[in-house]
Amino acid sequence: MDRRRCVSIQTSHLPGVRRENLLETWRQIVGLLEAQIQGVAAALPLPDATARGYEMKAYEDVLDAVVCAWVGACVLDGRATAFGDEDSAIWVPVRGSPVRGSPLLRLEK
Repeated sequence: MDRRRCVSIQTSHLPGVRRENLLETWRQIVGLLEAQIQGVAAALPLPDATARGYEMKAYEDVLDAVVCAWVGACVLDGRATAFGDEDSAIWVPVRGSPVRGSPLLRLEK
């Protein structure tokens, strides 16, 4: 029995590919947010692919904060559904519900 091992490298695990996948995911998130909050894309330009780790983390934190604020606004406006119980829940915005009184929120600089 041959006990040699075959080692395969998955390209999705290479650092450069992971970074490009992350930037593409952020690009999609910003695009989806732009449809809900006018001005998000201009306020959150993606970091360069050569950005340092701390710059990537800082961008991720800002993007996370904007997503959380948007979900909170949806909750307050009655446009989100809670999944959980009386102690804790995950709030998910209802797809396709316009903001009351306006088709979009506007992000002012």
